[in-house]
Amino acid sequence: MSSSPFIRPELSGASLEALFNRAHAIYASRGIAIIEHNGTRGRFVRRGSEVAMVPAAGGSAPDYYGCVQGRMVCFDLKRVLTKGGWHLNRKSLHQLHKLQSWARIGQAVSFFAIEEARSSRLWLLRVTGEENPFELPGLRFNVGPGAGLLQVEMNPEGWYDWLAVLVQAWLA
Repeated sequence: MSSSPFIRPELSGASLEALFNRAHAIYASRGIAIIEHNGTRGRFVRRGSEVAMVPAAGGSAPDYYGCVQGRMVCFDLKRVLTKGGWHLNRKSLHQLHKLQSWARIGQAVSFFAIEEARSSRLWLLRVTGEENPFELPGLRFNVGPGAGLLQVEMNPEGWYDWLAVLVQAWLA
C-alpha cells in the first residue's frame, strides 16, 4: 500500500470528525482506548456573510474525551485550510479554559488536535493547567515537534493514528 501523505480518494470527502470517529472505532475494537465525541449542542446563526456555531449552555465541554491506559484524555478538534499556522481566537477562549481545568486535575492529558489540511498532517498541542490565561495558544506549521507539540502524519489507511504518538510521548 502507498505511503502517500494525501487522503485516499475514497476518503477525500470525509470530514475531519469522520476520520477521528473512524480512528476511535479502531481503537475501541482493538481494546486500546475508548474515546467518545461530546456531541456538542448548539445552533448555527448567520452573521452577515458568515455562519457561526453558537454552543448551547454547557457546550464548552471538549469535543472528545476518553480513557487511555487509565488516564483521562480530552481535546478539541480544529482544521486549518490556510498556509502558515493556527491561532485560537477569542471566541473560542472557553475551549482553552475547559481544557486547562481538566489538565489541572493532574492526571488528565488535554490538548488541541489541529489538522493542517493542505499537507494531511495533524498537530497535537498540549494544554497544561499552568498556562497564562491571557495568552492564546497558537501554532506555526514550520516548527518542529517538541515536548508539548506532537506531529502525526496520515497513515496509508487514510486516518491519523494520533493515539500511538500521544502514548509514546505523553503517557510513556
